[in-house]
Amino acid sequence: MNQKFTGQPTIPPNAITVFVKPLLGESKTSEVAPSEFFEVPAASSFPSTTMQVGDRVNWSQCPGHCEQFAPFEITAIDGDYAKLDLFEKPVLLCELTKE
Repeated sequence: MNQKFTGQPTIPPNAITVFVKPLLGESKTSEVAPSEFFEVPAASSFPSTTMQVGDRVNWSQCPGHCEQFAPFEITAIDGDYAKLDLFEKPVLLCELTKE
């Protein structure tokens, strides 16, 4: 990456431009082919057991003062979130494990 720019850049037809923070006194962009970067998987793409409304689950991020009430029941599922019976706000499905 310490190459000097000498002429016109050659951009592959399927490349994208990635803007990087330049070093002091530098100003440049880098070209990256799609095969050179990776995609962060969404929470729903992580392998897990299928959760359903009515399942009893443990929550890995449960506040300490509520752990005595575990396992919790899933009362609703919306995308990557589940509503648990004793909590007002939904929690991420990836933080739940089946009882």
